Amino acid sequence: MSLKRTMGGEELGDEANKKIRMEYDPSIPEVRFLIEHHEAGAVIGKGGSKVVAIREATNCVLNIQKNESKQAHAPKQRVLLLKGSVENMAVAVQMMTTFWIEAANARAETTGDPAISDYSVKILLHKFQSGCIIGKAGVRIKELQSTTGARVQISNDCLPNSSEKAMSVSGTVDQVYAAALQAITLLVENPPRQNGSLIPYDPSTPAFPTAFPTNTYNPYQQPQLQAAAAYNAPNPYLPASANSYANLSAPSPQALAAAYGSPSGMAFSSQRLVIPSHMAGTIIGKGGYKIRELNQQSGTTIQIAKSDSSTPGERMVTVTGPSENISTAIVLLQQIIEQGHPQ
Repeated sequence: MSLKRTMGGEELGDEANKKIRMEYDPSIPEVRFLIEHHEAGAVIGKGGSKVVAIREATNCVLNIQKNESKQAHAPKQRVLLLKGSVENMAVAVQMMTTFWIEAANARAETTGDPAISDYSVKILLHKFQSGCIIGKAGVRIKELQSTTGARVQISNDCLPNSSEKAMSVSGTVDQVYAAALQAITLLVENPPRQNGSLIPYDPSTPAFPTAFPTNTYNPYQQPQLQAAAAYNAPNPYLPASANSYANLSAPSPQALAAAYGSPSGMAFSSQRLVIPSHMAGTIIGKGGYKIRELNQQSGTTIQIAKSDSSTPGERMVTVTGPSENISTAIVLLQQIIEQGHPQ
């Protein structure tokens, strides 16, 4: 005789017990999606009919988190959690995309807008998982797009108060399904490091600055650093050799290795490229936040030269690090520039 769990005095059947076990089983892959408030309703359906259909067809656990923020300007977004096998999760994405397109076209009928056949699905991923999607020199993301016909783009910045980025997968239902299958496979095969900062995005959490710019006063900083930061001066707690930086970029890997006596064990090289002058501020970011994130994400040092009067519309960028890391940095830079120059 099999035992059955109860919840709130109500006996749960074998199928419900199975779903509960799946939900709390860490060995079963899980993927998070960012959806708009109206998209949640399209997935749930009248009386929960559509979410039940997805669960029954895919055997996946599907939960939509509430957004209980009472802020007037808070984003009307919610996080959808999907848990199951890679193939089943891709089928669930296919079904959800179908429901979203149907709902959008139903609204279009009332407003007189044209019907749509393409849709964009946002998958959440840890910032260090971007590399497994992009691949060396952008080869993998290009292959992902060419083999599926979908458009895939990863946001430059992490979502507020989190270590997650949003990856948009756009196309027809079949294209989104094919791209989601490949992307989810890559994410499951390349989970984020457990010793890193894993901060899931919560749309209901108020957005606060996650870091102080290096050239502004930080009341929690050591007194010696406060004065140095005010003038963008070298860090007094680092050896002089580690303070070789320019234009808000991080200390070079060679300088840090020499400063602390730790051998890098890797061959470093530099590569230069030219960017439009007006994109320099976007790459650097407020207080140097963006360029520091790019350095950390790619494992390189990115330096932007000062403007030259002989080439007023261009700025020289130098990327230093292992060759594979340089390729990743260049792809990330190209993404930023392409987003600043929409086709």
